[in-house]
Amino acid sequence: MEILLDNIVVAPNLFCVNDGQNYGEFFNHKTKEYQVQIHKAAFIALIEIEYNQTRNEIKIDDAFENENSDFTNTNYCSLRELLNYPKDFLEIMKTYLHIDLLKKIFPSNEKNKYVINSADSIILKDNLFLPLGISNYIIQSDMSGEPYFGGGMYLTPRDMLKFGQLCLNKGQW
Repeated sequence: MEILLDNIVVAPNLFCVNDGQNYGEFFNHKTKEYQVQIHKAAFIALIEIEYNQTRNEIKIDDAFENENSDFTNTNYCSLRELLNYPKDFLEIMKTYLHIDLLKKIFPSNEKNKYVINSADSIILKDNLFLPLGISNYIIQSDMSGEPYFGGGMYLTPRDMLKFGQLCLNKGQW
């Protein structure tokens, strides 16, 4: 496995993953492109246990709720088979496993120099928090790393009022 930062190979221990507990903390820093290059066998070995657990839980939920999920299109196949379905693979990774994968690739330690924010944190910042003038916030995430707003957002009282005003204005600010 190789980690490239601005097309230069760097050590994985220079990175850590912002898992959603502190979305607002790392926004005022420069951004750089990074790339992870990993062989198929190494990728499968890295995330297969988490994939199988998630797939099995979703399969039970789908049957219980009589629903279809991202796993339904591929008939709840193995991770190795999922790689043959690029669209479904990307959707399943993004929805359920991307934070788990990043944490395995980039374990936190005292040498971390770069922070990987999820795309969701950038979307929230640019489209919601910046227009409202909110800069001091914490959003908790669910087990898949997605933002969780069911009691998982911390704001100052003044910023909470901005959300109330946004609701009163039917989404207009």
